[in-house]
Amino acid sequence: MQALEWLLQHPDDARNFTLIATAARSTADNLAASAVCRAAIRSDPGFSDGRYAEIPGNLGPVDGLGIARMIAHLTYMSAESLETKFGRRTQPARSGTGPSHGPYAVERYLEHQARKLVARFDANSYLCLSAAMDGYDAFARPHAIEPGTAPSVHLFSFASDRLFGAESTRHLHEQLSAAGLAVREHRDTSSAAGHDAFLLEVPGYLAQMDALLAPTDHVPA
Repeated sequence: MQALEWLLQHPDDARNFTLIATAARSTADNLAASAVCRAAIRSDPGFSDGRYAEIPGNLGPVDGLGIARMIAHLTYMSAESLETKFGRRTQPARSGTGPSHGPYAVERYLEHQARKLVARFDANSYLCLSAAMDGYDAFARPHAIEPGTAPSVHLFSFASDRLFGAESTRHLHEQLSAAGLAVREHRDTSSAAGHDAFLLEVPGYLAQMDALLAPTDHVPA
């Protein structure tokens, strides 16, 4: 979304913009998941109406923040990728990692993701960023790009992405075209990895990115 806003505000900063697995605005499904994440944080007794940092000895809503991370992380993956990676495999919890209430490897994975986020992220910051993403709507106000300044735009989506899938990218394509931006291509790539596919070595995807990032001008030594 930051790259999209950069494109809309400063289209002459680059000749090409590539937007990967993103959207012009959050869907109702996105909003619902975010609302549950925020509720998990606020319902933690350690949240203390957001003033946890002022209370000596209060570590903050660590449990609620961890649960929020678990919920959010599931939106980055697909049912197929979870099944392939974990299935119903069991895995005991490591000692010293906190309480675990089930035997499954997928639970250990989510607990691990929760611990990582809690160790590096502030709960109030999470709430603010989450609300900002929910409220973002790139085309809530009209955009008109000056002729001659419009760069080429490349869009990538992944078939199994439940966070920002092909439908979100098609909506983005329509809005960009209406604003006068030339969408040169929209590639909906087949991958079972979900939203996280943009971070992985998906066949064809990396080759397409290499081609887009290749230098086009010869610079003398």
